[in-house]
Amino acid sequence: EGGAVTLYNAGNAKLATTTAGIDVTGTATLVSGASSAPVHSYTQLELENSSHGALQFSGSATAEQWIWFADDSSSTPVGGITYYHGGPYMAFRVEGSERLRIDASGNVGIGQSNPTSPNDATDFLHIGSATNQDTSIVLQDAVETWEIYQNDDLSFLFDTTNVMTLQRLTGNVGIGTDNPGRPLTISTTN
Repeated sequence: EGGAVTLYNAGNAKLATTTAGIDVTGTATLVSGASSAPVHSYTQLELENSSHGALQFSGSATAEQWIWFADDSSSTPVGGITYYHGGPYMAFRVEGSERLRIDASGNVGIGQSNPTSPNDATDFLHIGSATNQDTSIVLQDAVETWEIYQNDDLSFLFDTTNVMTLQRLTGNVGIGTDNPGRPLTISTTN
């Protein structure tokens, strides 16, 4: 049907060349070497190699590549993975909106398209580090920001105000101060 070459199986068109490319009906399997992997019944495209397998998307150094997920009722994607070379960043979309972004520095934003720390931490939403860097977890809504911040000491901040500090070397705890001189120091301002 419109293709220069059409292959049929049991009277049904399965592969056709078209002016736009190749149309496949059913499952497509691309194998380099002997096929050995079991294939799930939902599989529509299988890539197999006896050593390593890869699916590569290439494009302009300032462009994006996507993997989109849509349902049968709409061509509008509802989920997807985007890599943007111009950012650079990788983003994950759910229900049409970006939900998670990883930037070139490895910073992760959940619900934030530009993950930043109000206290300029080097890494945030980071568990474990091979280097001695400041680390923070930022919790933010439309009104306020809380941050758990580690720079030798562990601090809890509201916006940029230090609410509580645990000193690493002494174990002292400061509430309302970032420099507790005793095991427990409480400072209030009226």
